[in-house]
Amino acid sequence: MNFPAAYDLKEYYLTPQGNAVAAMLMRRIRAWWPTAEIKGEIMFGAGYTLPYLNAINGPRKTFAVLSGQMGAVVWPVGGPQRCVLAERGHWPIPAASVDYIVMVHDLEYAEDPAAALEEAWRVLRPEGKLMLVVPNRTGLWARAEKTPFGHGRPFTHTQLHTLLRDGNFALERMTGALLAPPIQHRMWAEKVAPVLEYLAPFCSALCGVTVAEASKRLYAPIKGKPKPIAKTAPVWAGESVPAPHGP
Repeated sequence: MNFPAAYDLKEYYLTPQGNAVAAMLMRRIRAWWPTAEIKGEIMFGAGYTLPYLNAINGPRKTFAVLSGQMGAVVWPVGGPQRCVLAERGHWPIPAASVDYIVMVHDLEYAEDPAAALEEAWRVLRPEGKLMLVVPNRTGLWARAEKTPFGHGRPFTHTQLHTLLRDGNFALERMTGALLAPPIQHRMWAEKVAPVLEYLAPFCSALCGVTVAEASKRLYAPIKGKPKPIAKTAPVWAGESVPAPHGP
């Protein structure tokens, strides 16, 4: 699987289309995570999330981790570094220490998506929140190789829901984003695409990406068929239960 370089992703988000993509996805993120409702102290970004972490206010501390295949970048510029390299699924973060995780350009490149979500579950605090952005298998962007969403493994809504459920996450909500076709033209990216985006929640199957919010569950549901409960010993009214005879 070809992994995108962090430098290439940084260059993409400096283009008119990249700017429009970040703005449209941030509209969705802010709608679900308003600044006034972000009460936690620590937010963590996995994949290439720097354009999004820069735009999110609320957490007292934000950190970013890039997989080793992406390469390193300096973030933030002109301040203490809060971006590290780590192998996907092996984050240098203590268990149950993060309030919010944002994953963009990450899960679709994981060789084992279930293991990547397992690591996210490990570092989240109880009832911590996860925001996922992945390419939509039925959308046009998954076929557009000139965009970052045209690489890696796309997911259908059902596949993503199943992956989250099996990873012990409770799906809170899911919708589509990036409804406009991935046309690389400034006028289209800046004028047409943002207007069409208002229709995205009603046309999720046609959207370029799927955005999902999930929360960490502490207890996994019981799987399989229920076992029959053993019958209790009968008790006669007014009489004690006969004691078992010894050897």
